Amino acid sequence: MGVVAGRRLSLRTDAVDVADLETIRPEVGATALTDGTVLVGDRSTVDTYRKRFARERADDDTHSDRMEQFDAILERLDAKV
Repeated sequence: MGVVAGRRLSLRTDAVDVADLETIRPEVGATALTDGTVLVGDRSTVDTYRKRFARERADDDTHSDRMEQFDAILERLDAKV
């Protein structure tokens, strides 16, 4: 069973997303930390990521840049699963 499926069952909800904060776009990561629930890590780690995302927010990424980043994330996930 996958990570997301396992979380959905244990939390009894379909509203579950899993994010790799090391590779996520700063805009998405900042929103995830604001609107989501952190399941792994402590307050210090969350604060570190929030500060990093605030520094790294970039509105000039092209669609092509984002697609390349997405492909790289999928490759890393495939390698781990």
